[in-house]
Amino acid sequence: SGNTPLSLFFNFAYQLIARANVVLEKIEANGEAIYTKNPTLKDKHKGEALFLRAYTYFLLWNVFGTAPIVNERITDLNNMFPNGTKGNELLDQAITDLANAVPLLPASWAAPNKGRVTKNSAYGLRAKCLVFKGSVAKSNADFTAALADINAITGVSLASNYGYNFDVANEN
Repeated sequence: SGNTPLSLFFNFAYQLIARANVVLEKIEANGEAIYTKNPTLKDKHKGEALFLRAYTYFLLWNVFGTAPIVNERITDLNNMFPNGTKGNELLDQAITDLANAVPLLPASWAAPNKGRVTKNSAYGLRAKCLVFKGSVAKSNADFTAALADINAITGVSLASNYGYNFDVANEN
């Protein structure tokens, strides 16, 4: 708590997780009413919320190793301080969220929404989580699953010049 940047990161991470949980709860409770004009957005928004929560759990694992998993909206003060995780539980949750997000996300978005989360980005992040987990757990099964996710990525290619990855002119 004495390290301000880490404390801010931790707080912002759980704000993002809380917001993702609210979105997921609202979609589940009111999705039929909310998405009457465009029902295809329901799954896309759910997939995006799962992706963001998974990405945050991956970052928390990367920075802290263990931290609480909060997969529902906290509405009771008795649930304000969940127990921390052990081992690779944060990565496991991220992998699960991403596996659930993949079938919900679109392969691509129209030009005005370019840069939003897609199936490919979920496959890529899940592969990264699996490689990290496999490296720590020394599990060939995780590496095999990561390869399957990488092979599932379609319609894209590596940048012709590595420097383009860091050039704003080549964003998205």
